[in-house]
Amino acid sequence: NIVRRSNLDLVISDQSLPEGDGPSLPGAISAVKPDLPHLLVSGQAPSRAERTSTNRTVPILYKPFSSTDLGIAVRRLLDLGT
Repeated sequence: NIVRRSNLDLVISDQSLPEGDGPSLPGAISAVKPDLPHLLVSGQAPSRAERTSTNRTVPILYKPFSSTDLGIAVRRLLDLGT
């Protein structure tokens, strides 16, 4: 498993994946590395994205977002892990 062998500090993934279910990815990753933070990004409207998310504890950053918004979200998640 790539997650198990990696030295990742954070995972950022889209809520919509071409071959899979974006909202279920954080759960699959946390089964292997429970302390690895995850950030979902979504181009869907917030109400729809929240309804389709299977894990309410994973933050969602809505598109379009700025590099500043992304940096703040990443920093917040990394700070929580320390």
